[in-house]
Amino acid sequence: MISVCIPTYCYDTRKLVETIYRQSLQLSVPVEIIVIDDGSPAEWQQLNATIQQTGTYIALRTNVGRAAVRNLFLKYSRYDWLLYLDSDVMPVDSNFMYRYLEAIVQNPMAEVFCGGIRMPQQPDDPRRMLRWHYGNKRECRTVTERQQYPYRSFMTGNFCIKKSTLTRFPFDERLRQYGHEDTLLGFRLMQHQVPLLHIDNPVYHLHMEETDVFVRKTENAVANLYHIATDLLANEPLFIAQNKLLRAACFLRKYRLMGIIRGVFRLLRPLILWLLTSTKPKLWLFDIYKLGCIGLVMKKDCSK
Repeated sequence: MISVCIPTYCYDTRKLVETIYRQSLQLSVPVEIIVIDDGSPAEWQQLNATIQQTGTYIALRTNVGRAAVRNLFLKYSRYDWLLYLDSDVMPVDSNFMYRYLEAIVQNPMAEVFCGGIRMPQQPDDPRRMLRWHYGNKRECRTVTERQQYPYRSFMTGNFCIKKSTLTRFPFDERLRQYGHEDTLLGFRLMQHQVPLLHIDNPVYHLHMEETDVFVRKTENAVANLYHIATDLLANEPLFIAQNKLLRAACFLRKYRLMGIIRGVFRLLRPLILWLLTSTKPKLWLFDIYKLGCIGLVMKKDCSK
């Protein structure tokens, strides 16, 4: 009935697999656990290969990207429902698997379920504070908050989807870089009015990147977001309207203010980065950083 799909790259999945396996034993329906390693170095593959006692482990020779590796589960899974979990999460509740099964049974019209994200305890390491604050303020939402904008609240770290639905609307494999593959899939689901339901079944997001790593990933994500909007969706107005960063960037470009933003950003970028490494980083400052980044991406695109 449920195929648990865990894509991983350079992360130890053993505890997550063991937790899901033990919970699955309490269910009255068949469950399989599949881990696909997206081209990690040999030491990580050797470590994660030990999960084969409780699940299936598939190691790719090369890194195919976040979208493509998630689509591979369509090929290797046996059951009608696919439960996707990022490898660096852990269920909050001991009835995590049962809650998804209960949601599927009680809501036969729904084709997608989203369980939500929680952050662990605040880290002691100040180098990880930006990632923690961002997750705590921007990603952790109650069911009521998520259901207000169900498709915009879609995240790939913890969701369950009908296999037939993902077959119709797979992850877009033209996205090879990091970021916003969930934003694009959520938009596709909205366009086609696929029934999506948010439930209270969260996981902890355990891995907190250091600020310099998180900032680099964010820069890639901003570039990917612009690529989605301009190249994949041909500046679809609704997609732009639903994203604050794109909306702000288009407003500034319309009134010819983006050049000023870029100039100020180039000047203040080192200072902003320094401030973001503090023990109490300000998310509004991080938003300004992202706006500056998309301004640079737009300038680069115009010069092609």
